[in-house]
Amino acid sequence: MYLQVVDFNFKVKAMYVGLMIRRIIQAEFDPTSVDDRDYYGNKRLELAGSLLSLLFEDLFKRMNFELKQIADKNIPKIKAAQFDIGKHIRSDHITLGLENAIATVRNVLIINFFLK
Repeated sequence: MYLQVVDFNFKVKAMYVGLMIRRIIQAEFDPTSVDDRDYYGNKRLELAGSLLSLLFEDLFKRMNFELKQIADKNIPKIKAAQFDIGKHIRSDHITLGLENAIATVRNVLIINFFLK
């Protein structure tokens, strides 16, 4: 952690060092008071299904937003033909987004496998 020193005033750094020494002493006397931040039990893990559902929701909202923009551009015209949503919808938008996410994860797993 970086603590800035202004006009040679080391008070903040001294307080931080004192806090670290206090935590070391507490850990020496009571090992249960130490919290291991890197321990997986302390992490909040999200499963792949919930992450994919969030990704699908984002892609679907984006697709609807783009369709609304296209409709707003075409419908207000005086001589506008009947608006056909089938002509303007990108049917591969959600598919490509999900495929890209899954391919990225697959590539990361392959790279990590060969690095071990």
